Amino acid sequence: MKDKILTLFQEHDFLYKEEIEELLNEKDISKDLDELCNDYVLYKSKTDKYGLLKSFNYYLGTITLNKKGYGFFKCDQFDADIFIKAIDLENALDNDTVIAWVCPSNDNKDAHVVKVIKHNNDLICKVVKKFFHSNNKMIVCDTYPDVKIKVDDFKDCDFDDILLLKVNDVDLINKNVVYGEIIKKIGNKNEDGIDIISCAYKYGLKEEFDDDVYQDIERINNKYLDEKIEEEKRRKRVNRDIITIDSIDAKDLDDAVSVKRNSDGTYFLGVYIADVSYFVNEDSIVDKEALKRGTSVYLINKVLPMLPKKLSNDLCSLNENEDKYVIALEMKIDKHGNVIENDVFDAIIKTKHRMTYDDVNDMIRYLKSSDKKNYDNMALIDKYQDILDMVQDMLDLSNLLTKMYKQRGKLDIDVLESKIILDDKGKVEDIQLEKRYLAEEMIENYMVLANEVIANMIYSCDLPFIYRVHDEPSDIKLERLGKILRNADKNMKDNKNKMKRFNAYLNNIKNNNPYINTYLLRTMAKAKYSHINIGHFGLASKCYTHFTSPIRRYPDLLVHRLLRKYIFNSEEFYQGYNNEENIILNNKIERIAVIASECEVNANNLEYEVADMKKAEYMEKYIGCEFDGYICSITNFGFFVCLENAVEGLVHIKELKDDKYYFNDEAMCLVGKNKNKVYKLGDKLRLICTYANKEEREIDFKVLKKLN
Repeated sequence: MKDKILTLFQEHDFLYKEEIEELLNEKDISKDLDELCNDYVLYKSKTDKYGLLKSFNYYLGTITLNKKGYGFFKCDQFDADIFIKAIDLENALDNDTVIAWVCPSNDNKDAHVVKVIKHNNDLICKVVKKFFHSNNKMIVCDTYPDVKIKVDDFKDCDFDDILLLKVNDVDLINKNVVYGEIIKKIGNKNEDGIDIISCAYKYGLKEEFDDDVYQDIERINNKYLDEKIEEEKRRKRVNRDIITIDSIDAKDLDDAVSVKRNSDGTYFLGVYIADVSYFVNEDSIVDKEALKRGTSVYLINKVLPMLPKKLSNDLCSLNENEDKYVIALEMKIDKHGNVIENDVFDAIIKTKHRMTYDDVNDMIRYLKSSDKKNYDNMALIDKYQDILDMVQDMLDLSNLLTKMYKQRGKLDIDVLESKIILDDKGKVEDIQLEKRYLAEEMIENYMVLANEVIANMIYSCDLPFIYRVHDEPSDIKLERLGKILRNADKNMKDNKNKMKRFNAYLNNIKNNNPYINTYLLRTMAKAKYSHINIGHFGLASKCYTHFTSPIRRYPDLLVHRLLRKYIFNSEEFYQGYNNEENIILNNKIERIAVIASECEVNANNLEYEVADMKKAEYMEKYIGCEFDGYICSITNFGFFVCLENAVEGLVHIKELKDDKYYFNDEAMCLVGKNKNKVYKLGDKLRLICTYANKEEREIDFKVLKKLN
């Protein structure tokens, strides 16, 4: 019934209950309407009219507060955050879920909170500024945002201690006071590295594991030692030149490759992935903890692993010159990049070299060099002479795959990323632009291909599976992008192939400006996990999964288990497989897909927060200094600029003193009302840093002049 009701609102903005009942020929739908309103899908006005939230200009989203009193409304239906004045925040706290009214005008779009749906009672970290007795409670004063937290117990606390707190309630009279409890004292804010640890705790993540997990690891290790001889007899041993290629500081090596050009012009590609599923039994203590974490999180100089180090860095890791259990995928690839043969099996391998991206990129430069005799790093070439021919084959195959991906429409969005360099005390020494070379692209090409082959293999059998999906952009978003990117090909407007339209916009951006590319990426739907295959728009793939990183991603571990169930143990499986089991398994996969997607979002948010904090720390010593930067995002309250090292900051609209500017939402630009001066995406500016604060994770700039 609810679906039928919602279908009506695709054609009607507003309806009374009686009108809905008449259109549906139903007598009483009050319960369904109430449930839809309680789920914030529909809204009931004071005059008893029903409609979708957006029909009333209401939207569901979250609030981010600023210490200066104002806030920003985040909602998936808007490309940019929307400014909310302090007076319009009602009693919303930082990260609260709210219903907000959003001004429908394109000019100077603003919003105000209509209702707080859910106060953020997740874990938060606060620095103790003051504490004293008030009705046997402690008041913790923090500067961001200006909220006082009352708790029952504050023994052993001191000034500048960082506390992990849980918010339980809000004072209805004094909205700046909330009631909570101390979960943990993390440490003092002046301790080395405590800032990153505090961020992790706030997201409910930690580096260490509970005792029962470590006890289960002992069981796993003993089982491995007891079964080692028999298991190695059972597995197929792969005798090829196999190498791993990772960053220099990587310790969890979960993928290895082998490539050879065949005499007929085809290529052999072997992708060998750590067999975590052999070690981690389903529903074991370690498995439950891995599902809870969902993914490993990489925080500049620290890893919050999905699996304990005994597994991630030792038993499962494909360490150099050690026998390791893998799930092997071996493929034969034709001259067009098509996989014409493939085989998947559990195996045992011994990698020949533990290579770094830097070393392989050096070898590629040597192979492409016209003066090999005078190459400046012959020591490296001599060291890896035994795999030099394979590296050439790897490069040739990668180039072939790159061409194939491009022809089918894979998006190639060059997004700037920062490399944050810390000293031994955890302070920022430098921030550089993260560069990506051919070795990185090579491994990515191989992993994408392997993920596709595995996904298509199971999808063709119509069996329950977990997919990595990425929805295509809506027609409305594509039309808007075409207007924003005014130099986009006008002939593409009526092209129904969304992939070709999007790539046309990318190709027509002047100099393929990576600052605009960043905006394009942010406007797209986010990839996620699902038990339903809808394809992967960004990769132009009809069927995709994650198979290649089971040490650090739970969905990959699930894929390995399903491969074992469907292929390695297929005879036993098919004897007991029926529709009822199919439904049960599919429901389980659906639940895991939701958990894994949520964990990924949580991990990404933490990584962004830590990076923003460290960038602000770095910029604190450059207040008053001048920089060149580009506009990468525009909102109703100003625009964000990106420096050449990918550090981002805000130019607030109030800092544009030469005119009174308004926000043109449709064209995504700020326009001066009097002088008609325009600030648009990709504009290059000379800037001065006016403010930076590590605790607030904020960087502000002021425009000195436009440079283009």
